[in-house]
Amino acid sequence: MPHDTHRQVSIALGDRSYAISIDAGLLSLGSAWQGLPRAATALIVTNDTVGPLYAADLQRSLSAHYPKVLTLSLPDGEAYKTWETLQSIFDVLLENACDRKTVLFALGGGVVGDITGFAAACYMRGVPFVQVPTTLLAQVDSSVGGKTAINHPVGKNMIGAFYQPERVVCDLHTLQSLPARELSAGLAEVIKYGPIADMAFFDWIETNLDALLQRDPQALAYAVQRTCGGPRRARIGLAGDFEFRSHLWPRHRSGFGFWRMAARRGGGLRHGHGRAVVSPFGLGRRGVY
Repeated sequence: MPHDTHRQVSIALGDRSYAISIDAGLLSLGSAWQGLPRAATALIVTNDTVGPLYAADLQRSLSAHYPKVLTLSLPDGEAYKTWETLQSIFDVLLENACDRKTVLFALGGGVVGDITGFAAACYMRGVPFVQVPTTLLAQVDSSVGGKTAINHPVGKNMIGAFYQPERVVCDLHTLQSLPARELSAGLAEVIKYGPIADMAFFDWIETNLDALLQRDPQALAYAVQRTCGGPRRARIGLAGDFEFRSHLWPRHRSGFGFWRMAARRGGGLRHGHGRAVVSPFGLGRRGVY
């Protein structure tokens, strides 16, 4: 059961500050959704995989705060992170006469979060949005730092904006339904963060890796909190913070290269796995995937 005293990380970015809530069962916890911008309408953007599992729970919770709650389910997969899918979000907003106070909720993994955030950044020059990541990779990476984008045929995430969410709500219960390979992709990201910025955390991971692989709620909660709450993690959403990106992005982009090569050859390499391959600690040899 969720608690009102769930873990929380405060991301201090001046007038763009926000909180990350971390616990199991937050989708159904009323207090997790209090204090968000008031509006006549909320739009949940999800996908065909996540929606049937969790959209109804979120819709029930939001109905206590918003008179009208809409749901849009997108096709699942990186192949749909396109202009056409982005346009379908705008279509729903315009067809329902949504104004600039409308709040968007991104319920899903990194693709849903990226495209919903970009839609929020663009619609009426910016409307509020909330990240509700349902994969470990999204909870510790794409939902943090205001990174939003769609893909272009010649490059991943080439069209987008830094646009901070109003809140990030990480319901750890959603990780129980993740396929093992998706969990491993998220763990690869968690492990990668240690040697880059937090070696004490890296030591903790080595000790608790079995618990993480077994999806122990307390271990997952601590891993998400520590990864998201690192002193530099959220600052990658600030345009001037090039120092941290200079350490992070060479391996990040190299990982994308491995991921794209595998995708072109019909392989099953995940985004997080690709970045793990190029880690100096050889995460692919550590039994994570």
